[in-house]
Amino acid sequence: MFGSCNLDKFLGYAVSFGLIVLCDETAFAKSKFAIFDPPGSVGTFAYSISNNGMAAGDYDDGTMLHGFVRLADGTITSFDPPESTKTFTFEINTEGTATGAYFAGGMYHGYVRAADGTITSFDPPESKDTFSESINDDGTAAGYYCTGGNCEDGFGVAHGFVRAPDGTITSLDVPFTLLTVGQSINSKGTVTGYCDAGFGPSGFVRTADGEFTTFDPKNSSGTYAYDINDKGAATGFYYSESGLTLHGFVRTSDGKITKFDPLASGATYPFGINDKGTITGSYAPKRTFGSHGFIRAADGTITTFDPHGSTYTAPEGINRKGAIAGFFEDSNNITHGFVRSP
Repeated sequence: MFGSCNLDKFLGYAVSFGLIVLCDETAFAKSKFAIFDPPGSVGTFAYSISNNGMAAGDYDDGTMLHGFVRLADGTITSFDPPESTKTFTFEINTEGTATGAYFAGGMYHGYVRAADGTITSFDPPESKDTFSESINDDGTAAGYYCTGGNCEDGFGVAHGFVRAPDGTITSLDVPFTLLTVGQSINSKGTVTGYCDAGFGPSGFVRTADGEFTTFDPKNSSGTYAYDINDKGAATGFYYSESGLTLHGFVRTSDGKITKFDPLASGATYPFGINDKGTITGSYAPKRTFGSHGFIRAADGTITTFDPHGSTYTAPEGINRKGAIAGFFEDSNNITHGFVRSP
């Protein structure tokens, strides 16, 4: 997919889990970036891209956040659930159904927006805040909600959930834990996220039949899983035992965990993985400011990238073809959405 690295364009280094090769994007044929902003935007944030090239996210018009969907041809549609004063859009599936959260009446509510624009809001029973983080191609959504108080205030207790296309909501709580946060659901209904039993966060996967498995990379003092592909491989990041460094990881469906970091990374944030095992996210270099994008191929090859003029790059989602959606900040501190074609 990425070709091979020119000898004068890469550095390789061996670590305990194997050899990682870091390649600058200039070693490859130039990738194409589509930079975009909905009309009136003063800050655009793209979080997801479907397998057929639709992107979704939200944008700031200077007064509030609105959701948007961007079709593969570049057409952008903005939207807000009724009475919303702040709309977040976290994921879109191949049917064009998007999901996210919006603020109204003193709390966040979950919603799904169909391709025809129909918006359905929902909240699990007793929820004080609901965040719908992910939706698969069947239209099943997953996320988390808080009871006893608002999530953002820190007084609520977080529970995961799965919402079926017919509206049925099932709560998810990892046994013997104090909180459960669902982050991603794949086509088989397997959910990943993180939980906490009072000793620091751990990652978890929950199969469609309700079986939970928790996990932590070796020497982790806090594990956060953010995405899972249809083969059951999950990615995210974890704090080192000292709590001072963040590393990326990928966990295969059989439980094997591999740590990784772009060269000179002081903090690695993987957020998306596709069915080929290609991962995208961002990293912050040691002793410098800013953030750069990266792609990690299934063989461990890491490629870094930034849209032209970026001072802060944040890739968020990757589709089956390797197209990436995210956002970046320019020298004027304005944030723009982008889609990077492979």
